[in-house]
Amino acid sequence: MREQQTQRQLREPEGDQGPFTADPEELAELWVAKHIEWRRIAALLETTGAPVYVPEGDVEGSGWAREREERRQTVLVMVGVKMAWPFVAHVSNE
Repeated sequence: MREQQTQRQLREPEGDQGPFTADPEELAELWVAKHIEWRRIAALLETTGAPVYVPEGDVEGSGWAREREERRQTVLVMVGVKMAWPFVAHVSNE
């Protein structure tokens, strides 16, 4: 349903909604990816017979989560270094 709404918005834009408006094509791709993931989890639950999703039992999803967290930490470190650089340079020049 949400995919169809996003695709409709892509075909019939409602005018400029400012600089913070998400790109409809990216939204459509995001919703397609979410639905694929939801179907994968539903199939996993059906296969295992589990009544609820437990991330620790999902080898594929847990691997993706670890990779995402590693990328996030790398970016945070890089941003932290970049933000600290003027202060470090200032202190070391004194």
